[in-house]
Amino acid sequence: MVVEDDELIRSLYDALLAKQYDLQQFFDGDSGLEAIRKTVPDLAIIDISMPKMHGFELCQRIRREESLK
Repeated sequence: MVVEDDELIRSLYDALLAKQYDLQQFFDGDSGLEAIRKTVPDLAIIDISMPKMHGFELCQRIRREESLK
Protein backbone atom coordinates (compact mmCIF):
# COMPACT_ATOMS: atom_id res chain seq x y z
CA MET A 1 0.00 0.00 0.00
CA VAL A 2 1.18 3.50 -0.86
CA VAL A 3 -0.31 6.56 0.83
CA GLU A 4 1.03 9.56 -1.09
CA ASP A 5 -0.58 12.84 -2.12
CA ASP A 6 1.78 13.58 -5.02
CA GLU A 7 0.43 12.01 -8.21
CA LEU A 8 3.86 11.88 -9.87
CA ILE A 9 5.37 9.96 -6.96
CA ARG A 10 2.38 7.58 -6.88
CA SER A 11 2.89 6.88 -10.58
CA LEU A 12 6.59 6.20 -9.90
CA TYR A 13 5.68 3.64 -7.21
CA ASP A 14 3.19 2.14 -9.65
CA ALA A 15 5.84 1.80 -12.37
CA LEU A 16 8.34 0.25 -9.97
CA LEU A 17 6.14 -2.04 -7.89
CA ALA A 18 2.81 -2.86 -9.57
CA LYS A 19 4.20 -5.62 -11.80
CA GLN A 20 5.46 -7.67 -8.83
CA TYR A 21 2.95 -6.68 -6.12
CA ASP A 22 -0.76 -6.12 -5.66
CA LEU A 23 -0.39 -2.37 -5.13
CA GLN A 24 -3.07 -0.18 -3.62
CA GLN A 25 -2.60 3.58 -3.71
CA PHE A 26 -4.31 6.33 -1.72
CA PHE A 27 -3.95 10.10 -1.92
CA ASP A 28 -4.35 11.13 1.73
CA GLY A 29 -4.16 9.81 5.26
CA ASP A 30 -7.93 9.55 5.71
CA SER A 31 -8.45 7.28 2.71
CA GLY A 32 -5.33 5.28 3.62
CA LEU A 33 -6.57 4.67 7.17
CA GLU A 34 -10.00 3.65 5.92
CA ALA A 35 -8.42 1.13 3.52
CA ILE A 36 -6.07 -0.22 6.21
CA ARG A 37 -9.06 -0.82 8.48
CA LYS A 38 -10.69 -2.94 5.75
CA THR A 39 -7.62 -4.91 4.68
CA VAL A 40 -4.38 -4.78 6.67
CA PRO A 41 -1.51 -4.58 4.15
CA ASP A 42 1.77 -6.46 4.45
CA LEU A 43 3.61 -3.15 3.94
CA ALA A 44 2.55 0.49 3.86
CA ILE A 45 4.69 3.24 2.35
CA ILE A 46 3.37 6.47 3.86
CA ASP A 47 4.27 10.04 2.93
CA ILE A 48 4.91 12.36 5.85
CA SER A 49 3.42 15.56 4.42
CA MET A 50 -0.16 15.04 3.21
CA PRO A 51 -3.46 16.91 3.41
CA LYS A 52 -6.10 16.05 6.05
CA MET A 53 -3.78 13.75 8.06
CA HIS A 54 0.02 13.71 7.88
CA GLY A 55 1.99 10.48 7.85
CA PHE A 56 3.08 10.61 11.50
CA GLU A 57 -0.52 10.96 12.65
CA LEU A 58 -1.58 8.10 10.36
CA CYS A 59 1.09 5.84 11.87
CA GLN A 60 0.06 6.80 15.41
CA ARG A 61 -3.60 6.05 14.67
CA ILE A 62 -2.70 2.67 13.15
CA ARG A 63 -0.68 1.77 16.26
CA ARG A 64 -3.52 2.78 18.60
CA GLU A 65 -6.17 0.61 16.95
CA GLU A 66 -6.36 -2.79 18.58
CA SER A 67 -7.87 -4.40 15.47
CA LEU A 68 -4.74 -3.51 13.46
CA LYS A 69 -2.19 -5.02 15.85
